[in-house]
Amino acid sequence: GSEVPRPVVKVRVKLAEESHRFMGDHDQHVKLFAKDFSLVGFNLAQRFIELGLPQEFTAYGYLKSNCYRGKITKELSLLDLCA
Repeated sequence: GSEVPRPVVKVRVKLAEESHRFMGDHDQHVKLFAKDFSLVGFNLAQRFIELGLPQEFTAYGYLKSNCYRGKITKELSLLDLCA
């Protein structure tokens, strides 16, 4: 059968201190850090910059687990964000 689509969630986010990092060969991706989870936005760095690097915003994306260096964390894979 066909794959079940992932549910998209809308979350109001308040970032922690030292809250973002740009990634990719051209800094086109952004990793954001909230208190209890992180967010990753592929090709959304420019959008984050255009919004003025906000500390609080509404995020749209889907939830997933991220395993990095043996540590599993909660992560929101961003589809879009707005101030």
